[in-house]
Amino acid sequence: DNLLEKNITLYPNPINSVLEIQLNELNFENQIILEVLTINGKKIFQKNLTNKKVRIDLSQLSTGIYLLKISDSNSSIVKKIIKS
Repeated sequence: DNLLEKNITLYPNPINSVLEIQLNELNFENQIILEVLTINGKKIFQKNLTNKKVRIDLSQLSTGIYLLKISDSNSSIVKKIIKS
């Protein structure tokens, strides 16, 4: 099982402005990187995660579908997020 997949909660989805990300039981000794990408793969936001709860203001994004990629040194996951 993918450790990232089991330990990440995103809400709300669809979002209006702020996306909340809850990280559980992850080792922050390894760098954890969050990226927001367009559906075509263009990176529009990147942040190094350093704690278990993250709020990202995505209010400036246009309505549509985006990809949220979270990676550490061992693996990565991609989640679809909808901006309404």
